[in-house]
Amino acid sequence: DDRTPALIYALNSTLDAIAMQAGKEMRRILNEADGREIHAYVNYAHGDESLSELYGFEEWRQSRLRELKGLYDPKGSFNFYAPVR
Repeated sequence: DDRTPALIYALNSTLDAIAMQAGKEMRRILNEADGREIHAYVNYAHGDESLSELYGFEEWRQSRLRELKGLYDPKGSFNFYAPVR
């Protein structure tokens, strides 16, 4: 049963740093308990994940992704969120 924990709080910029730290700690604890590497769905990623954690750990996946990225987005127009380099 895969579930995604979330922290939800009323809009309050003074709580942002606290929520970010709590989220990172929650992810660390859950990952440590699971004992496996992080596999983050890109839309739910925080932004500090590696390309492997977002797109797969097999080297052929990374190579193929870079190849397709170079073919279909050579100027990097879609590099804003989770860019492939």
